[in-house]
Amino acid sequence: MKKMYVTMTLTVLLLIAGACSKDVTNDNSSGGDQILNKGNYTFLKSTAIYNDAKENRSEDYSAPFEITKVEKIDNTLNITVSFLKGCKVSKFDVIWNGIILQTYPQIIGLIVKRTADNCVTSEDTETQVLSIDLIECIGDTSLVNDASIIVSNASKKPDTSNADITISNKN
Repeated sequence: MKKMYVTMTLTVLLLIAGACSKDVTNDNSSGGDQILNKGNYTFLKSTAIYNDAKENRSEDYSAPFEITKVEKIDNTLNITVSFLKGCKVSKFDVIWNGIILQTYPQIIGLIVKRTADNCVTSEDTETQVLSIDLIECIGDTSLVNDASIIVSNASKKPDTSNADITISNKN
């Protein structure tokens, strides 16, 4: 009887220990980074790149640009950007860390970065719309429908005149 009690106690302890183990599923070392090349932007899902962009937001990190409008139409997030013309290369990265803040509503943070090269001085501006298919990039229909999305400009530090833009289905 005592032997059976010890065996049962050990079994229960092993079950409890197994139930308390933590499974990490958002580890980028296991190939969690994703890159989607789109028409006028690249969508990057990477915790490391997102954290780097968040920490280094400035005109030294990202070529300067303005986010002039953000709107969500169904499953598409349209980010209108404007910048000075005169660069042979001007491309945008939309960066997501893959994290969904578990608030109500849930929150997704995106950072937009511009890379420009071979620029000449110009006073003229160019406007583009980055149309992001949220289902394709984020991957969860109910999340896309319900979440608030915070869009940040990587060329500007956030302050009272350069606030990040929050968009939701209620906007």
